[in-house]
Amino acid sequence: MNRSVVRTKKAIRKVFLELLEEKQDIDKITVIELTNRVGIVRSTFYSHYKDIEDVAKEIQNEMLDYIDEIINDFKNQVIDLRALFTKFYTFFSDRKLEYKDFFKSDFGDNRFVGEFKTALSQRLYENYPFNMVEFFNGDKEFEAKFFAAIFTGLITQFVQGNINFSLDELIDFTLRLVDKIRA
Repeated sequence: MNRSVVRTKKAIRKVFLELLEEKQDIDKITVIELTNRVGIVRSTFYSHYKDIEDVAKEIQNEMLDYIDEIINDFKNQVIDLRALFTKFYTFFSDRKLEYKDFFKSDFGDNRFVGEFKTALSQRLYENYPFNMVEFFNGDKEFEAKFFAAIFTGLITQFVQGNINFSLDELIDFTLRLVDKIRA
């Protein structure tokens, strides 16, 4: 991808997130409004995205791709949960301002968070070597959904600033939670 394309897509994403913060609903964001604010013509937008929701999907896929990287980094080895959660939460901590409205808007409440949780659950189910399935009556899929729900909830609250945990406190809290489930 050339630098011009990267710059244009970055500008589109930045303005999309600004508009999401202002409007709190993805359905209220128009391509015309976005392109006017970015300073590009609509055909430029459509050369990169098919619609506004496609911009949101790209951001969601970026999150999920990074989660895939984290899972793959820890695949086939004894898992250091502190290191795993540190990488996981640091990613979201570093992007707190960028993602806060994604997890807060009507789009987030109604579609994004649910889609994110489902996709995370599927990735965990396919790739994570679960070792607590006895707690879940041997149902690995249910265990994946359970942990995806917990992580999605914690990320949502953390990114929105609804919990007063530092990054280290969030990691410690998650470790204690997992330990309680294992007990």
